[in-house]
Amino acid sequence: GARASRSRPPLDRVATQVLPGTPAHEKLSATRTLWTMCHAALTQLEASVLEYERWRAEAQLGRGDAELHGLFAYPVLMAADILLYDANLVPVGKDQKQHVEVTRDLAIKINQAHGEGTLVVPEPIIRDDTSIVMGLDGRKMSKSYNNTLPIFGDEKPLKKLIMRIITDSTPVEEPKSTDNSTILALYKLFADEPTFGRMIADHQQGGYGYGDLKKRLAEAYWDYFTDMRAKRQEILENTDYVDEVLQAGAQRAREEAEKVLGRVRRAVGLI
Repeated sequence: GARASRSRPPLDRVATQVLPGTPAHEKLSATRTLWTMCHAALTQLEASVLEYERWRAEAQLGRGDAELHGLFAYPVLMAADILLYDANLVPVGKDQKQHVEVTRDLAIKINQAHGEGTLVVPEPIIRDDTSIVMGLDGRKMSKSYNNTLPIFGDEKPLKKLIMRIITDSTPVEEPKSTDNSTILALYKLFADEPTFGRMIADHQQGGYGYGDLKKRLAEAYWDYFTDMRAKRQEILENTDYVDEVLQAGAQRAREEAEKVLGRVRRAVGLI
């Protein structure tokens, strides 16, 4: 009840309206389809693991058995989560495209073995403007890199994170480089086209220090999520609403999943 509602992940998702009331909020296990698909997984997963192992060798990093298991199990679990709901389009970042490709390979293999239409073969959706979201340190944004910007939180700590973005030592009066600029890459996500154009022009003409440009980014970032923060505060005071959204999503997910599971079980002869 109230304890679940106050948990940050579901509360934040409802506040940002990330598919409220849909399977995105259901914790239904995909393991029932996992073993149905494992027999088709090995060839595709071995190719992915070999590529990963080459990277590990180049980086001179070791690994343990648990990590090796994760290399095989995680892509199959992700595939199960996608296939369990007949998803035909999957929005992902550029770096996640391979997971959708593995999912496609598994679905095609199972359809070849058990009949066309047993599983829906999904397609990735990768938007050019957000295929890779840059983090505060210039790498892709990831919790693993500790370079993320939280949507919710107090204004002062959030702005402090932005002010820590590393820049070069170009003097205030000189033009600033627009190539591989973390400030510009993030600002583009929150500003309209004319405003973004002015930001580029201010970089190129000089007369603005990086501190001023970062403050402008911080203000754009803070303003962009104003409505979501207000919505979050509203539902924080009405925890029953979050529970209702989660329960409705769970029911819808359960119904969709049972349809797919029934179809797969019949196709492979389990019922």
